[in-house]
Amino acid sequence: MTKFNPSIVIQRLLIIKDAKPVYDQVFHLGINIIRGDNGTGKSTIMDLIFFALGGDVKGWTAEAASCDAVFCELLLNEKVFTFIREIEQKEKSKMCIYEGALEDSKSNVTNWQVFPYASSAFKKSFTQIVMNILGMPYHKTDDNANLTLHQLLRFIYVDQITPPTMIFRQEEQFDSENTRTAIGEYLLGLDDLEVHKLRQELLKFNKEFDEIHGELKAIYSFLGAQNTLLNVSSVQNEIESVTKQIALKRNDLEQIRTKKVDELELEAASKTKVLHAEVSELSEQFSGLLKEKEELVSEIMDITLFLNAIRDRIKCLEESETTQLELGSLSFRYCPVCLSVISENESADHCYLCKTSSVREGDKSPYLRMRRDLDFQLVESQKVLEINKARLDEANTKIPAVINTLNKKKYELNLLQKSDTYSDALASNFLVDIGYMNKSIDTLKEKMLVAQNLDILSDKKEHVQGMINKTRTRLEQLQASNIRRKELVYSLLKKQVLEIIRLDDFEPEFKNAEDFDYNFGKNKTEINGRSRFSASSMVYLKNAFRLTVLLASLADPKIRFPRFMLMDNIEDKGMQPVRSHSFQYHLVDFCKGQEVAFQVIFTTSMIAPDLEDSDLCVGPYYKKGMHTLQF
Repeated sequence: MTKFNPSIVIQRLLIIKDAKPVYDQVFHLGINIIRGDNGTGKSTIMDLIFFALGGDVKGWTAEAASCDAVFCELLLNEKVFTFIREIEQKEKSKMCIYEGALEDSKSNVTNWQVFPYASSAFKKSFTQIVMNILGMPYHKTDDNANLTLHQLLRFIYVDQITPPTMIFRQEEQFDSENTRTAIGEYLLGLDDLEVHKLRQELLKFNKEFDEIHGELKAIYSFLGAQNTLLNVSSVQNEIESVTKQIALKRNDLEQIRTKKVDELELEAASKTKVLHAEVSELSEQFSGLLKEKEELVSEIMDITLFLNAIRDRIKCLEESETTQLELGSLSFRYCPVCLSVISENESADHCYLCKTSSVREGDKSPYLRMRRDLDFQLVESQKVLEINKARLDEANTKIPAVINTLNKKKYELNLLQKSDTYSDALASNFLVDIGYMNKSIDTLKEKMLVAQNLDILSDKKEHVQGMINKTRTRLEQLQASNIRRKELVYSLLKKQVLEIIRLDDFEPEFKNAEDFDYNFGKNKTEINGRSRFSASSMVYLKNAFRLTVLLASLADPKIRFPRFMLMDNIEDKGMQPVRSHSFQYHLVDFCKGQEVAFQVIFTTSMIAPDLEDSDLCVGPYYKKGMHTLQF
């Protein structure tokens, strides 16, 4: 027989009270029927199985609560394990796991491992261990909550307490749509965990990209508009250029000593004249920049005030239009200014008060025309504001450089004018130039560190952008593939459900069913757009859908439903015996001849005649007065 993983098969269930067995039953592959009269404890056994597999039970029956522990020998993906859970009043109790058969575990007590319900920094939860054994990837929902065995078993176990309108076993605490959707899609293999992983990676890459972009933006903002193209190569070229200029200045300084006094006098005079011109030009440039800055600051303030005024006018216009729409039909009997009686309108197309035409067609609407004009002014003014801000940034960047150069030229001029000899004057000028150039090199070296950081950040940004593009492309491919898979699985489930429910002779809507839909988030199923039927029909539909999922898992290895199902409501909610028998026969027929291993355990108080005492039955028929737990 073929095996699809994950696969769960219960081989033996042992329930202990006071160190003695009160229930010890062997189960087999395929269908297992626990039958007996109402009130004989069939549901108690099903709850104990649910609990043994990792479910959380609230409100034990008195019989179950009096027991001490439940042992469950399982075949998990063709490997034998035994679980033990102590029956306690508290919730979320631990699980003991032994790798091997139940009988072997009795003589190997030291090989049992204990795992908590919830994981911690020091210990994994039993959900993580069991899902790892089953080869089921550990998964978080979109709410970042972990999917536990308890959550998965809510879909696998069809109990009696939950209303038949619900797909999942009912929870007392808040149960979110995201959690239910995650459970259903996970078990049907529709979620594609790689998509979830890629979404998380994309969020991480986008966050990293934004951080790098923000850092680069802050650096460029600090450097100013003149340094937006700053890089290591350009700074290195500047350093080499200044170094060459220093060498030339040093050479000129050496030549001063060999020159005659007349030559030095002419050179000093020429230098003085040039410096006077440069100081004058730089002073004018500095004044011009200050004036430009003052004008730009004033313009920016004016434009900002103008933009605020336009926004206020737009808001008032919107409020005016709303008022006109609300009060457009309001008519005045007396003029609000002079209190004279207002004459009746000759035409309904004119204002009742001032008699002006009130036609509102297309561009003729004054509100539309005014709004268009205001929007145009807003856009154009915003453009001018951005241009002026850029010019102001540029002026603020230029001003310090101009001041620095101006002060240098003034200092050089002052040295020429106060020096005792022409050679001293020229030498001092050359030394000042060399000093400024050396300082410039120090500044450039600092600039080099910034440029190196910019290059590193730019390369990193480019790399992260590449990862974003690559991840986004893969995500889009998987999402497209996932859509096709969802359509395929949905079509498979719809076809199978309709085939099952059309066999029912008790609900006319089922007999003529043309459409089926399910919604895990909303926790409901629909036939022909209808989600409510009689209670017994809802039970039939619920069981038909669960049987469909089991059959789909036997046909599609990508489905994670573990080829295992617990059904404790075959004839719940007043279902007639003949209808219950019919479903039991259909269940057996659909499962007959399956090539993939599976297990179904269901209970009934209305065993179909042909199934009684068959190989499908486990344990005796529990008659009234008997109990599944033999105290």
